[in-house]
Amino acid sequence: MATETRMSEEEAVRRFEEGIEPDPATRRGPEATADIRAAAKMRKVSQQMLDEAIIDARRRGITWLEIALALDVSPQAVRQKYRHRV
Repeated sequence: MATETRMSEEEAVRRFEEGIEPDPATRRGPEATADIRAAAKMRKVSQQMLDEAIIDARRRGITWLEIALALDVSPQAVRQKYRHRV
């Protein structure tokens, strides 16, 4: 069974304040988080598409209620987020 070594709070603060880098042996290359970065990019593009679709829908006369129902959120939430963009 592997034992887990935990850093004390004082040690963590000291490392943060002194700018001590983590042990290079525990570092991973960028490929280790490639899926996270790809998902974040997709989320950004998806949000841009959603923003544009909502703005377009409002310009076409779609109500806040209809948009809210499509998003499964409250009309108030949609209005608060998008009313200044339309």
